[in-house]
Amino acid sequence: MENSYEKPEFKKDAFNCPYCDAYAHQEWKKVSYYDEVAFYDEVGKTFVYNKEPTPVEDLWIVFCQRCKKYSIWNNETMIFPQNPTVSIATKDTPKDVLDIYNEARKIANYSPRAAAALLRLAIQKLLIHLGQKGENLNEDIGHLVSDHSIDEKIQKSLDIVRVIGNNAVHPGVIDVDNKEITFKLFALVNIIVESTITLPQEINGIYNSLPQDSKESIEKRDNSHNT
Repeated sequence: MENSYEKPEFKKDAFNCPYCDAYAHQEWKKVSYYDEVAFYDEVGKTFVYNKEPTPVEDLWIVFCQRCKKYSIWNNETMIFPQNPTVSIATKDTPKDVLDIYNEARKIANYSPRAAAALLRLAIQKLLIHLGQKGENLNEDIGHLVSDHSIDEKIQKSLDIVRVIGNNAVHPGVIDVDNKEITFKLFALVNIIVESTITLPQEINGIYNSLPQDSKESIEKRDNSHNT
């Protein structure tokens, strides 16, 4: 499982567009300007000519070849639009979780603290899809651990998003205004969705394709160990 998001990077030929999110070729053009210079003929008539274009230092305009919209870069930093360079949601993200994820993604550059709080809400919604009540996030994670429904890596990922999201609302020792910390939470949410939804779906799909007698034999074996 791999989220194929390629974040926008300076002078990269292709990446996921900050507008349409599609992975597409990007055409880079140096921003230039023209000066006008006046010439006069023998009767005082003015003729205006354009000089050669003068490049603007460190300023680039980049056109997405998919949606035809553009971004503006100052040296190595994208200054317009100010979309966060964080992963799009993984494909199996439930609709209600996806809506919150995308809301957090839109504001992550402006308010990492608010984005972290929204991502905490996103995993609280996700746990409802995993059979939990969604009322107390800490208790829901504990139930999944005690039921052996998640492994240690996913438990830690859930608790990271929970704790940092809590600090966003109730400030603690974690610097939630640090964009890098918040941006990493998006990757963790995707890992959680892939591990708890995508991977089980893929495994079940392959398992269900096994011959019926093979599945019955497996079920008989497992039942014998449970008696």
